[in-house]
Amino acid sequence: MLAAALLIAVSIPSVNGAYDEIECSVDAVFSANSCDQCFDWGQKSVEDGVQFIDDLWINRGDTQRIMYKEEQTWPRMLSLGGSNWSQSPSADGFWEYTDELEALYSESDQWYILEAGAQVKFIASKLGTAYVLDSTDAAQWANAGLLVFPLISHTLSSDGDISTDDEVHNECVLFKAGGQPEQAVTPPGQTPKPTPKPQQMAQVETGAEAYLLLLFALILGFVYIKTRKHA
Repeated sequence: MLAAALLIAVSIPSVNGAYDEIECSVDAVFSANSCDQCFDWGQKSVEDGVQFIDDLWINRGDTQRIMYKEEQTWPRMLSLGGSNWSQSPSADGFWEYTDELEALYSESDQWYILEAGAQVKFIASKLGTAYVLDSTDAAQWANAGLLVFPLISHTLSSDGDISTDDEVHNECVLFKAGGQPEQAVTPPGQTPKPTPKPQQMAQVETGAEAYLLLLFALILGFVYIKTRKHA
């Protein structure tokens, strides 16, 4: 049985839309959460949001696959490294199944069926919803959050038999903590330069010479006035 794969399209404001698929063995957080397909989204800073999220259900096998809504659970954001993520609104109002998926519903069989080699965007976050990183204690580039997308599907054989071994496929997107604003760093072996003190305006020093000049100016002024009166 070939595993069905999920692909995620995640759009985040002010961040490039691309992210890298990585080996799940590179971080123990993936195995701890039973991740089957893993992605590295890069850094997220406090108050950054994740919104406009949707998933693709892809059938990479050579037989039909089916799914039941009743077996599915909504994607979830896991907080890592002392981080706190908020979800607005609650899970019940966050996600919705798409019209594309509804078009694949079989009224007679009461399941959704996906042909071999086909794909469908089956789930999406509603307009106005978002995950937000409210706070984190994680150091820069440490794990801050893991967004897990589960999907349960079954193989439908050519004779109409449904596989009894449910396939649970977890796709995981890892978010790292962003850094704090850059601070001045003193190179090793150098002494930090002291912060220069603000310069003060020069003060006029008054002494004996200054008083003599002032007295001489007053005498000249007095003589000038007397001269004007006798003129």
